[in-house]
Amino acid sequence: MTYPITHWREATNWQKKIVPNDLQSWFFYPHSMTARMQCVCKTVEIDVLQHHIQIPTYSEMHYLKQPSQHYASLREIIMICDNEPWLFARTIIPLSTLKKTGNQLKNFGNKPIGKILFSNRSTTRSPYQFALINPEHFEFQRTKQATPINCNQLWARRSTFHISGKPLSLTEVFLPAMEQYIKKLTN
Repeated sequence: MTYPITHWREATNWQKKIVPNDLQSWFFYPHSMTARMQCVCKTVEIDVLQHHIQIPTYSEMHYLKQPSQHYASLREIIMICDNEPWLFARTIIPLSTLKKTGNQLKNFGNKPIGKILFSNRSTTRSPYQFALINPEHFEFQRTKQATPINCNQLWARRSTFHISGKPLSLTEVFLPAMEQYIKKLTN
């Protein structure tokens, strides 16, 4: 299936104004989203939907500045806060990154990837890109396959991490329950 191109925007100061004010402090949070969720949720769980080797989309490999049609480790999860799905995340780790980083990124099961990324001193993160996605977009379709959603738009962000100079990408889609919670906090 062919999807329309998602228009990712750089998170410059003027572009950030596109994201609703009440979401901005969460959306552009620079540290571990898991740690942030653990501050407000009684329980945070990771539901691993898939974790295997496959060829990511052309767009994902282009974003990572990797050759298309190359295999990578692909992991999709739902982060659940107090029994409510809050975040869909898709991680792409090129095989060259897996080889360079050894075992730390190979089999982390249902642990949040943030624990690995934010505890490694050699990890750097690119500035965020963000998008408002709708049902025609690949990211929306993957999210909808993972968890029931009843809306026509979702906010998503992505960034590239480098561990020892090798890239991986993390795309996070904010689900309606998370957005509703954040809006309650700010009202």
